[in-house]
Amino acid sequence: MLRIRKSSLCMLASVLVFIALSARAEWSKSFEVGYIMGDGDNRASARQAALEQIKLKASGEAGTYILSTTTLRENGDLTENIQIIGASLVKIVESEESLSVNQSGQAVLLVKATTSLDERELTRRVELLQQDKEKSRQVKLLQAENEVLRGDLAQIRNALAAKSDSTETAGLLSRRDSTIKRLEDNSRTITLVFARGALLQMAAHSSDAYEKAMLVLDGQFFAPIMQSPVTAAIESVEAYGDGYVALVRVGWNVDAKRARSVLARYLKVTPADGNIFISAFENLHGKGPNVLSERIYQHLVEKGVDLQLQIAGKSIRLPMFYSDDGFMEGCGLYNKARNGNAKYLCLVSQGKNSPEIRGFSSPLSNPVRINLTREEAEHANVVEVSWVKVTQ
Repeated sequence: MLRIRKSSLCMLASVLVFIALSARAEWSKSFEVGYIMGDGDNRASARQAALEQIKLKASGEAGTYILSTTTLRENGDLTENIQIIGASLVKIVESEESLSVNQSGQAVLLVKATTSLDERELTRRVELLQQDKEKSRQVKLLQAENEVLRGDLAQIRNALAAKSDSTETAGLLSRRDSTIKRLEDNSRTITLVFARGALLQMAAHSSDAYEKAMLVLDGQFFAPIMQSPVTAAIESVEAYGDGYVALVRVGWNVDAKRARSVLARYLKVTPADGNIFISAFENLHGKGPNVLSERIYQHLVEKGVDLQLQIAGKSIRLPMFYSDDGFMEGCGLYNKARNGNAKYLCLVSQGKNSPEIRGFSSPLSNPVRINLTREEAEHANVVEVSWVKVTQ
């Protein structure tokens, strides 16, 4: 009885694929897409959007062909990787279009295109993915970003299909064009991944992009939240043991919508009742929406913003943006801020009438209690507040 190991079958399949693709090096197929034009669409922009859909269809079918003729199904992530590599290789050979009106009175641009793809190059790149984990990781990150971009594109198209004023339409068209451009840029980046010296080039590009992201976060995230409005007032000063205690009621309000719009460029962000929770699980190990997601998450773990209360020379800090161990459930009341586990990043508002303050492993009440000596209590007539940026 002849016994063939699994690895031998993989090698045999690769040989068969090589022979098959040597004879038939180029995959080609025609597709058509009917693109419903919104009020702000023109023919050129509609054609661009339709061709992007056709390239996606073509890459999916080409990837299916490669998978069906090899044993590459063993890696569950490989299907998606093959599709994004395929998209970077798809060429539009020829196309034609026609304009019509559907039963709802909407203009429809029908685009028919013949696509081609170099199967030998696709197979070569897939084999490199199997051999090089770093290439596979880079492609996976780009795939994650593309999924977010295509989701954005679908939302923009739905918004364009709805009635809106000219100002909103112009903004949506600008966002659509920039989103399509980013998808095209990612296709070019895929080619770079497989070029000689690609990792050095990508490292330089990533470093530059990271530095730019730091500037964005400093100017558009940290600066605004450190100007968040605060209310703080001494409710009373009471005798307590051998000394006194000042009760200071505090509250602040974060513009979570603005902060989320900045952070969402780099991280998956969960809004919750005016607060923001950012999960490590959704942003580390290639799961984030941006190739820089993991680095930016780790950077923010090391940062924070506290509200500092000062009265009669005594001070206490209350966390507003901080990392959290998530022991109870994301950014809970009794989780210790900045304990090093960093399962969540938290940005929280504090209601002045809320009886408790987040970010402490044991309950901290509101009003906050600050212990004073008799001499300090005599001068406790004003409370000073300031936002403090924390570096761990």
